[in-house]
Amino acid sequence: MITDASMFGPTYIRGIAFLVSTALFGTAAEAQSNAIFNGGSGDGHASLEFAQPSFIVGIYNGGVGDGWSSSTEASNVPVGLDVYLFLEGPFDPGTQLMRDDLRAAGLVPLTEPYTALGYPQVAGGGGETTNAALLAISGSDAVVDWVRVELRDAADPTILRATRQALVRRDGTVVNSGGGQPLSFGVTIGGAFHVVVRHRNHLGAMTASPIAFTGVVPTLSFLNSFTATYGTNARKVIGTDYLLWAGDVNSDHQLKYTGTTNDRDPILTAIGGVLPTNTVTGQYRIEDVNMDAVVKYTGASNDRDPILQNIGGVLPTNTRAEQVP
Repeated sequence: MITDASMFGPTYIRGIAFLVSTALFGTAAEAQSNAIFNGGSGDGHASLEFAQPSFIVGIYNGGVGDGWSSSTEASNVPVGLDVYLFLEGPFDPGTQLMRDDLRAAGLVPLTEPYTALGYPQVAGGGGETTNAALLAISGSDAVVDWVRVELRDAADPTILRATRQALVRRDGTVVNSGGGQPLSFGVTIGGAFHVVVRHRNHLGAMTASPIAFTGVVPTLSFLNSFTATYGTNARKVIGTDYLLWAGDVNSDHQLKYTGTTNDRDPILTAIGGVLPTNTVTGQYRIEDVNMDAVVKYTGASNDRDPILQNIGGVLPTNTRAEQVP
């Protein structure tokens, strides 16, 4: 990296700056070139007067002398995050993988479902789309379903700062709608945020403490105990695996088996409301708690029993509240 312009002539410096900026951006003004190679303490420049910090970010990439001397100059760098999570509904403890029945049945939609379900979107989130080629991948890298990741304010975690809809694979890896990592959010580095993970019929979970975003992409795993979560029993534990609780059929952020606004009745309604042995297949439905591509009220692998089990399995009037403020 060139850190001091004094060892070269001005003509040479202008030429190198022009070549670098042209390769990255097509054209570059001489004033911008001079700002790029302005000396200082090995950081590419000595002041905060550079008008296009994105040029610095494009040319320098990390380490001592990283292209800026304060977070202000890096204010155009988006937050990136690698996330991992398990959903209880399709989880198989024997393989420690989630099933991909929805994908195999061709039911995972190409457009994220959360905007249509009424989830608020901020900072460019919402409307994410994927492609058929990604949904055709099988094996442990197969897509299970759409999930949602939120960044919440560090001081007041009730405030949404950024949202992103993404896809979770069988092994718990959350990828962007193109199938890659990290997730990119419409806020910039230099701050800290609580991270919330959600699924349309599971209870969400939030980090106990804010996560700092300083330029290095954090890795955040909700799969185990190493990531502390807000509240009490925010995730279900099966062996050594931590999962989001299944059964929030009506999306009211609690699990409820009986009484008003319970999560059991919508399953009966979905299959016709009269004959409890009916089933519904071939539809992408929120009532499909175990995500096996069949809505079922009674019998083996039904969608009603997980709700009862997750409120305690004995007293049907119990409830379980989501641990997200």
